[in-house]
Amino acid sequence: MLIVIKSFQDNKTEKIYSGERVKGISINIVKKARRRLSILNRAIQMENLYFTFVWDKGDAYNVLFEDYH
Repeated sequence: MLIVIKSFQDNKTEKIYSGERVKGISINIVKKARRRLSILNRAIQMENLYFTFVWDKGDAYNVLFEDYH
């Protein structure tokens, strides 16, 4: 399996990705973020998601979940 996400910019985003509990964010937003991180991790091209990241040669680095709500 190809893994695109190589690093995270903060612990909150990494916890969301890893399925850990994240305090201070509603469970609905966490579920949406986790789904989108999963999509990003399987992506071959950049997509317009609620994450900032550095895209380098098909891999995502410094991934950060941006809670705009």
